[in-house]
Amino acid sequence: MLTRSTLSLLVCCILPFSSSSHAQQAALADAEQLLLRGNYAESQSAYMALLAELPGQAALGLSRCHWERGDLNVAQDVLERQLSNTKHPAALHAQLAGLKLQTGDLSACRTHVEEALTLDKQNIHAAWIRAELFRTIGDIPQASAAYRALADRYDQTGKKIDQPRQLYWFGRALAQHARLNQDKSRFRQLTTELYPRILSLEPNFWQAHCETGRLLLEKLNASDAESAFTDALQINPQAADAHVGLARLALNEFQLNRVRRHVIRALKTNPSHGGALLCRADMQFASLRPAEALTTLQAAQKVNPHHAATLGRISAAYSLLTRPDSDAHSGDSKEILNTAPGNSSPGEFYAAKATALEHARRYPQAGASLQRAIEVMPELLGPRGQLGMIEMRLGHETKARELLAESFRRDPYNVRVKNQLEVLDLLDSYATRETEHFVIRYDPAHDEALAQHMARYAEKCYAELTGAFDFELPEKALLEVFHDSQGIEARQWFGARMVGLPNIHTIAACGGNIVAMVSPTAEQRQINWADILRHEIVHLINLQQTNYAVPHWLTEGCAVWQEQRPRRPAWERLLVQRVPKGEVFDLDSLNLGFLKPGSADDWQLAYCQAEMYVDLIARKYGVEGVRRLLSAHRDNLPTDEAIATSLDITKASLEASYVDELNQVVFELRQRQNLGKQPKLSELAKRWEENPTDFDVGAQLALVRLRRGDYPGAGELARQVLEADPDQPLARLVKAKLLARIGDTQAAVAELQLVVEGKSPLPEALKLLAGIHLRKGNFDTAKQLYQRGADLQPGELQWTKALAVVAIRQQDTDELNRLLVRIASAEPDNLVTRRKLLQLAQAIQDQDQLQLWANEVLHIDPNDLAARRALGTLGE
Repeated sequence: MLTRSTLSLLVCCILPFSSSSHAQQAALADAEQLLLRGNYAESQSAYMALLAELPGQAALGLSRCHWERGDLNVAQDVLERQLSNTKHPAALHAQLAGLKLQTGDLSACRTHVEEALTLDKQNIHAAWIRAELFRTIGDIPQASAAYRALADRYDQTGKKIDQPRQLYWFGRALAQHARLNQDKSRFRQLTTELYPRILSLEPNFWQAHCETGRLLLEKLNASDAESAFTDALQINPQAADAHVGLARLALNEFQLNRVRRHVIRALKTNPSHGGALLCRADMQFASLRPAEALTTLQAAQKVNPHHAATLGRISAAYSLLTRPDSDAHSGDSKEILNTAPGNSSPGEFYAAKATALEHARRYPQAGASLQRAIEVMPELLGPRGQLGMIEMRLGHETKARELLAESFRRDPYNVRVKNQLEVLDLLDSYATRETEHFVIRYDPAHDEALAQHMARYAEKCYAELTGAFDFELPEKALLEVFHDSQGIEARQWFGARMVGLPNIHTIAACGGNIVAMVSPTAEQRQINWADILRHEIVHLINLQQTNYAVPHWLTEGCAVWQEQRPRRPAWERLLVQRVPKGEVFDLDSLNLGFLKPGSADDWQLAYCQAEMYVDLIARKYGVEGVRRLLSAHRDNLPTDEAIATSLDITKASLEASYVDELNQVVFELRQRQNLGKQPKLSELAKRWEENPTDFDVGAQLALVRLRRGDYPGAGELARQVLEADPDQPLARLVKAKLLARIGDTQAAVAELQLVVEGKSPLPEALKLLAGIHLRKGNFDTAKQLYQRGADLQPGELQWTKALAVVAIRQQDTDELNRLLVRIASAEPDNLVTRRKLLQLAQAIQDQDQLQLWANEVLHIDPNDLAARRALGTLGE
């Protein structure tokens, strides 16, 4: 039985044609419901069965089945074959016009639109396609008039219409009218009135959810947009449009794995889906793979040779691949615009080119394209706000404010634009401290001392880093430090400053000619703001010296390399875990470790490996080798050619050297650290049961039981092992631990003494025995044991910290100072150690050391009174 909503949906298809039986209408309704739910094969069969009786209506539905699955030629053939079989073919001509428009056959599109409107001048679908055709060929006045006519018509008759598909075409027209004419009220009308009304008439009309999502996505209302696209997929899991919408959302948040999943899903349904192909290309631009993006775009161009959004991106790809001294692609790039039908007003072409360039982080070039889009097509709604945000990244805040304010006046619903304007208002309340090369903006209520020390440190870094990379910034860079304000956390202000949204998951970033960071005084944990600032200043230099073409791995590697810190213990553990399994990055995949990490460990490993690549290059070819590699990337050379040009070796040779380095590092780590993955209790128990004479396994099992609190089981197993093998060190360690636990320290010491007598004593035995002697006051013995541990595991900071405790007990300030310096170097955020080093420097009145450690304290706590007094900065 037909529902009222289903009958309403079919009216638009049934009215132009001859009347049909109730049974045929019911069958048609069933086919339409199958189509709406994404059951395309079943729907196709149902429409095929109705072609003889209802050729017009069935052809429309059958064509849509093929269209949704990307069979565009078949979709057109279905309609063309039925044009002569129906007395009222206007709807078929309108749908044919839409297909011709999508495939770039603009002449045929015009023919079918005119034919449809000649047959039925009230045909809303044809009127909408005509307006789109005008826009596509660049006739903006005609397009605007056509959209306005449809908007006026909806205002006059819309409330009387109860046919979902007609309302849908009206909605598409209203949205375009609003975009070209800055009609703010229309967006709210669409999302709160028209599209909800469609869904009240036909709850399965998923396209209404998708259009709502697109509008919300334009305004960067991510949460509501995601809900709308998800609602569409609840109805039709095959809806390619909805998957593309979710992919776009993920791309905005740089969640490239999610982008990939939704793009794959969309293209599985519809391999010819232009939006999915463009989204894949944008993902490839964002992953810094312009050659792959070009291949994807060429596939999209086969679907529609004249699509401005495709052609603009192709132009961007060529510009990213063209070397400054080569004409290899220049001819292609210059000719691309001439293939666009709207080249007399190519705003969408330049806007699309800017989008691709922005994804590739070529901000100056993207800004130039956006400026061109505004000049040739001022009616476009998006480019002003987009350009304003790029100017923010480039540090041109005065120009950015003008653009953002104008964008907000035209479109007050864009969340990012609104957030960026609020950031600018906040910055107006901030104080400014200017140095030779930087302009520092900060909250004077909280960060006066920070700004004072940051100014001095930034200039120190600038001198060192510009010397290292042989490049001077052409203009002063902005350093902006955000604190909690107006009930909004510092991290949210920082996120709004960098990307226009508050959900950025880091505390510092470099945009182009600006470094923004969360104030250390707003963080609950201690952070070394100076290390962070030095890291970001490297990015400032690398980006600008390469004209923003530096690969992500290279600038991150340079930045960590210039931090000049020992390799982090967490990174060493990852190397030991990953290298033997081959689960590491190479130069072809390393960028994705930053841009599309599969896990937090992937992200950390990417930083570690990037630094190791740069360090290897610097050791083998000198700092000049790093500079030459950066210069090669400025010329848009791909990685293999950049390496060959700058280092005179092949990429394969560099990779081979790097693999050797990785293996050597891991070998040394394994020699000195107990970082291997420990076997599980169940695995050890099984191995012991299978071979009860493998006393090493028995001892390991005893230790695991001990650590799990099974003291009787551990003791019994250790006893069995020692009866058979009295020299088994691990079993004797278990016995010693159990003796110490019950207070029999003398017996425990005797056991431990036997364990540590060899050349390679167990580190755990050394630690336990040294701890016992330390508690007894046997400091010299404890020191000797801790030193043996440090010699065995030079990369483990626990031994240095233990030796520092001994030095404190022995009041050996020289030794303590030496040990604390090593701890401070390895732990950049360790404030307690730096304060102690400052106290030691004050005690001996060593002015050089006092200045060094006072600054180091201020690099974590800029308000530390003792450090400020030591430097005499309290009065500044």
